[in-house]
Formats: sequence, C-alpha cells, structure tokens
Amino acid sequence: MRRLRGDEIDHLASLPRVKRASVLNFLASLPLEIGWANNLANLDRDAKVYRWNVETRRAIEAGIEVAYTEEEDGPEIWWEDGSEKRGGHIEIKGTFTD
Repeated sequence: MRRLRGDEIDHLASLPRVKRASVLNFLASLPLEIGWANNLANLDRDAKVYRWNVETRRAIEAGIEVAYTEEEDGPEIWWEDGSEKRGGHIEIKGTFTD
C-alpha cells in the first residue's frame, strides 16, 4: 500500500462527469491503515449519503485500488489518451455505466 501521488488523484478527479471535489477530498485523506475493505465500505457509505454518480464512485474506487497495489514501482495507470504511468495495470476509462 502507498499514498497516491497528487498527479494520480488529479487525473482521477479530472475524468468526465466526476465530482472533482469529492474525489480530491476522499483520496487525499485516504486512511491506509484501516485497510482496503474498510476503505471500500467507507466509499460505499459516502456514495450513498452524498448521492455520488457512478463516475465519481468508480474514480474513487480506482484510486483505492491503486493505493493498495503492492508493486514496487506502483501501479500502471492507463490514462484516457492511451499513455501509461508506472508498473501494474488498472484501466481507467472516462465514462461508466451502472
């Protein structure tokens, strides 16, 4: 597990139809010590309370997955433009459906 870099959080917060402030706040304050499952439970609770759209939920979920990737170089994120950053693979697309 690792803290997300600012550019990773910013990318996720910049995806289409994502509630930027929600993604920035949730991922910047991600408490890694409570574990992956508890962070996903917190996401589920907050998404219901704040009525986040699916794009916002998926962006935050992708950030949680990145934070808990055990690869030494960190995960590989495929940006919308097709470029990649660092090792591992989580594909993040700009549009999602329920």
